[in-house]
Amino acid sequence: MSCYRAHGYAHADLAFVQTTLIPLLGLAGLTPWFSLDSIRGADRWERSILGGLQTSAWFIVVMSPRAEGSEWVGLEVHWASEHRQGRIVPVMIAECDPWNVHMRLGNLQYIDFRAPSEQARSKLLAALRPEHQI
Repeated sequence: MSCYRAHGYAHADLAFVQTTLIPLLGLAGLTPWFSLDSIRGADRWERSILGGLQTSAWFIVVMSPRAEGSEWVGLEVHWASEHRQGRIVPVMIAECDPWNVHMRLGNLQYIDFRAPSEQARSKLLAALRPEHQI
């Protein structure tokens, strides 16, 4: 199993990550790195997040108006744009401007989960297929 990154989200979007994204990746046999599950007590938060970023093949960023105002989402997207170019998967869960989440997301095609559907789920899993890895 490959390790995938599912941490690029605003805390207010946690419900989507826990109830939709993580189970979908798990059903597909993918192992997500997810801060609430992957950071142990007494760990240094920033170091743990950086370690999760470094060990993950892909970066999934959850886009919403809440992500637009999140400094952490911006920092994580910036890291991913420098180190996971071509392996960033934007997922839009609420109407927002990708340019406002991070300027490097404006030119990337996002997967639309504003109305979760089988098509959206299939597109996300297709984007993460191993043959797409660099």
